Amino acid sequence: IAVGAVCENNFRGAEWIFTRNNGIWAQQGSKLLPTNNIGTIVSFGVSVSLQGDTLAIGSRNENTDDVGATYIFTRSGTVWTQLTRLVGSNPTANQNQGFSVSLWNNYLAVGARTTSSVGSIYIYRQENATVWREVRKIVGTGSIGQSQQGYSVCLRNLTVVIGGPNDNSRNGAVWTIYRDS
Repeated sequence: IAVGAVCENNFRGAEWIFTRNNGIWAQQGSKLLPTNNIGTIVSFGVSVSLQGDTLAIGSRNENTDDVGATYIFTRSGTVWTQLTRLVGSNPTANQNQGFSVSLWNNYLAVGARTTSSVGSIYIYRQENATVWREVRKIVGTGSIGQSQQGYSVCLRNLTVVIGGPNDNSRNGAVWTIYRDS
């Protein structure tokens, strides 16, 4: 289990990993912290996605203007190590990249629920053991107002499901986007 705590350490945030052995849960290693974050209030751990030996951790308030970032950690044995820090292309102030994250196979979806606009999702693909590359930025069509797409995201198979709670005067909406190949 991966557990984020955005208020830890004066809102810098932290992440803990727990494993179960013979029905007993125990913390695995020390708490995880980012090693190359920008800014003092980063909200590290606002979102997490754990798949096997790969962990994605969102940090929505990172950078001085809340652009946000997502960190990838990998595990070897019982040791978790930060692999990279991801920030999507053409970032804007208050974008909150990392507000939501979802790993599936060698893909990662990162929600950027921009507080004053439609919002978006960044899709990354793991190219090799150490490199993740942005492959696409997604904005669902037909939004009404400042929908905040990326507030929630789920990536499975060839499908991305995006939540936007502020769409249509806060009635909310969900976009389902299929990858064609």
